[in-house]
Amino acid sequence: MVDLIKDIRTYSKDSWIINYSNPAAIVAEATKRIFPSDKKIVNICDMPTSVLDAYLPLIGVKRSQIYPRYFGLNHFGWFTGLYDKETGHDYLPDLLKYVEENYDEIHEMFKKKIKDKNDHWAITFLDHLEMLHDFPYSLPNTYNLYYLYPDRTLKHYNIHHTRYDEVMNGREVMVFDYCRKIAELGRMKGTEFDISSKINPDYTVDNPQAASTVYADNDVHASYLVELVLSIINNANEIALVMIKNDGICQNLDSEMMLEVSCRIGKEEIVPLHYGSVPAFEKGLLENQYACEKLLVDAILEKDALKLRQAFTENRIVRDGDLAKKLISRFIEVNKDLWPTFK
Repeated sequence: MVDLIKDIRTYSKDSWIINYSNPAAIVAEATKRIFPSDKKIVNICDMPTSVLDAYLPLIGVKRSQIYPRYFGLNHFGWFTGLYDKETGHDYLPDLLKYVEENYDEIHEMFKKKIKDKNDHWAITFLDHLEMLHDFPYSLPNTYNLYYLYPDRTLKHYNIHHTRYDEVMNGREVMVFDYCRKIAELGRMKGTEFDISSKINPDYTVDNPQAASTVYADNDVHASYLVELVLSIINNANEIALVMIKNDGICQNLDSEMMLEVSCRIGKEEIVPLHYGSVPAFEKGLLENQYACEKLLVDAILEKDALKLRQAFTENRIVRDGDLAKKLISRFIEVNKDLWPTFK
């Protein structure tokens, strides 16, 4: 990603660069350091939007109706407000109440979406619903499951059919097939591949079953990117969730953190919305994960083997110095010459 940015800036000093690569938080941390004065690098992720698209239809609300209050790191955040753009009404308490009162029905609805034991996303949303039940004061990112329920989450994984296999055999095949067919048609609009034709604007509380199809449609990836680009092109200053240096947005978190927060996106700048202090529970989790990510980027840029080991040990999924050493050893073994030399 760093090489790509350097190449782009060789030919275009002012173009916007939208980074959608993973691991987004680590890429964002690295690009912040290497290109500190470049204000037109946008690091984004679709997952918070996917969570909204899965839950808002349960209470008959469209994502286009609301602007979110959200904070966290990439793949590790919480919605703490879902405000109506016109009235300012906060739909989050309505949603949390609805989930509490209809938990069994929603649980059954999500459970029916599971095709088999390798159906990662359907299982993820079922566990996410339980996380929402256990911590019923915000709407968390699905990836929070790795940090709050690491043992349970890792048990879902099959070493013979990993997330890598799922993406390679699923989304990648689908995306390239879509691209080939659209190229043959010569257009997307008005065809079966038109994103707008996949989104039903009339989800209602009386028909919550329809909501469960949203996260399976895989359209949020494209629609979220298009919404962001249109806000830039039209200088619309729409609110989007992007990664940006903290610098006091969340005043009790490390000022260097690349936070994922609500920002206004215009033609020339990204303007973050001030959040304020975050609660102790979330602060502890985020500071721990940021230490891991910071140490990892330190290790890569400085070629420092000790910081690499510290980064792995710090991570809540690893949590053990011996396991950290074993994982690093396996990375070296498998990647061979592609693995950097650490001092």
